[in-house]
Amino acid sequence: MVRNKSFNKLTNVIHDLMIHVKIMTVNNAPYKEMYDFIDEIEYLPQLIVSKEDQTELFDNELIRICEKYNLPNILNKYNDLSE
Repeated sequence: MVRNKSFNKLTNVIHDLMIHVKIMTVNNAPYKEMYDFIDEIEYLPQLIVSKEDQTELFDNELIRICEKYNLPNILNKYNDLSE
């Protein structure tokens, strides 16, 4: 589980990351780059539904991914979703 965020807001963050995959496709990103990105984000939903508290790991992974792929808008949106 991820504390301090509603399930809907967490799924919106995952949705935004998936939209980025579409943008990568339209921009003809190399397949390896798209594969790597998808490989990194696929772990996040598992953290959301985990029975244990995975908040810190989710936050750290999201920060790392957003910094690596230059997605400050997604990270800022996530940080603005705190309840």
